[in-house]
Amino acid sequence: MKKRKATNRKPARKIMYCSFLLGFDGALKSDKTYALFDDCLPILSSEPKQWWVIMSAVKSYCVNWDLPFKKLCRLSTDCDWEMFEIETGRKAKVVKFTDGMFYFDKDGEDLNPVEEYFMEEMEFGVDVTFNNTPKPSDQREKRAKQ
Repeated sequence: MKKRKATNRKPARKIMYCSFLLGFDGALKSDKTYALFDDCLPILSSEPKQWWVIMSAVKSYCVNWDLPFKKLCRLSTDCDWEMFEIETGRKAKVVKFTDGMFYFDKDGEDLNPVEEYFMEEMEFGVDVTFNNTPKPSDQREKRAKQ
């Protein structure tokens, strides 16, 4: 007897592995100024959609762990963009432009368009005062010298 192939099987979802380092303006309840987490996210058809999923994961993590996303001033992402490019056939541009690093500053000093967009949409960094943390311009200069 021949085995029948299942016709209603769904194709495997392609996923992107991501690691995040979130830096906050001021100490958290744990007396740290940062949080780390990893996530597996679905690969979507375009880079803007992919960034939306990535930033939504960051905000969800903050909300679920009672972290002050409005005081998020630095975000470092390490995601598998090579897998995104293989699966979609599209080149990732934002990650090459930002190197996966984002800064949020309510004064809007030295922000790129992606940072401005996610500040507005996700409210990242809207309560940042930089009383306890270096400004984005200082951090970008330091990174450029490395």
